[in-house]
Amino acid sequence: IGVVVWSLIPRPLPVDMGMVEVGDYEQRVIEDGRTRVKEKYVVSSPVDGVLPRVHWSPGDHINKGDKLVTIKWDYDRIVYAPASGNILRILTKDEGFIYKGKPILEIGDPHSLEIVVDVLTSNAILLKPGNDVEIANWGGDEPLAGKIVRIEPSAFTKVSALGVDEQRVNVVLEITSPREHWISLGDHFQVECRILVKRLEKVLTVPTGALFQKGGSWAVFVFSEGKAKIRQVDLSEQGPLKSVIRSGLQEGDRVILYPGDRIEDGVAVKATPSSAG
Repeated sequence: IGVVVWSLIPRPLPVDMGMVEVGDYEQRVIEDGRTRVKEKYVVSSPVDGVLPRVHWSPGDHINKGDKLVTIKWDYDRIVYAPASGNILRILTKDEGFIYKGKPILEIGDPHSLEIVVDVLTSNAILLKPGNDVEIANWGGDEPLAGKIVRIEPSAFTKVSALGVDEQRVNVVLEITSPREHWISLGDHFQVECRILVKRLEKVLTVPTGALFQKGGSWAVFVFSEGKAKIRQVDLSEQGPLKSVIRSGLQEGDRVILYPGDRIEDGVAVKATPSSAG
């Protein structure tokens, strides 16, 4: 009989748990961006004529005033470099007839880079010049530091990956880390931009994964005496990983992460090995 009774006793449900802690909270806008040379010069044909094959290659260094190409027609028309820098792209390579105004090559200083990232207009209104930026996934071991230089005044429509029209605006960033740390970056390289919106210090935070809606308010399950106890909380900030608690929890409280339908007020639970510490 004892064995039968023991088998009928509900066993604690294994759950992942997180901790309510005092720490720093950051709100960031995270979007992919691309590097670009700050000042580019597109060298175009000044006249109609015949363009000989261009023997320059991307990466070649040139000085202002260097002879780039000679356009042949009634007379030879020499095209000179408008600025010092590197050849970024060859736009017309092969010999042949060329019309006035057709681009031949692009010149710029690859050491003088900025980053352009388009953000939702609803996020852009939270940003301002001078905001700090963490530049990640650029290819180096450590993130780079940057800041917002300007936010363009005019937005544009962009279709999202889900086929939804979005209003976005370009935000221009400056890389503030020493140049020697990102010397391998070039023009049109992709990076991840984590733009700081707000930083709060020494605030009470809870893992956002513990939150759920209950009766129109936010709530969590607190682990207490081996059971899940529902508790309503008041939030002041909500982020993707951590949220700031105004009231309802205390430092050191253990909360259940991502509670499923089986978790109810008063049900017996136990921490999974990964969160039992």
